[in-house]
Amino acid sequence: HSRPLPAFDDAASDDGMLDEKSQTERAWDLKGQGDRLAHNGEWNDAISTLSRALALVEPLLPSEPSPPPNKPALAHLVAILHEEIAQCLMELEKFWDAISSARAATKTDPTWATARLTLARAELNWGDVLKA
Repeated sequence: HSRPLPAFDDAASDDGMLDEKSQTERAWDLKGQGDRLAHNGEWNDAISTLSRALALVEPLLPSEPSPPPNKPALAHLVAILHEEIAQCLMELEKFWDAISSARAATKTDPTWATARLTLARAELNWGDVLKA
């Protein structure tokens, strides 16, 4: 019987045993997969894949300060993942969850305009015109 390629076999890769560089690379790979799923309208699968990427890299960030000045690229990747999850949640009309995810993106990378725009869109869709 044939064995799946390690990159696509969750059982073959123990993400918990990867070093920071490998975890970041794996997260970028998962982000690409999530992007393709979202492009195809597979919102729940995209959220699941992007969440797996987030679970790899978010714990690598120090809790304070936010954003961490010593890891700007990692902080931006975490913000990207939160923002893309928020976009998918809006497609599913899960606006409250989208707001939460977009807020996490803006907290992680406060200067990133795309995250702020996504947060405003989610708040507007939720019906909170004053915050949007």
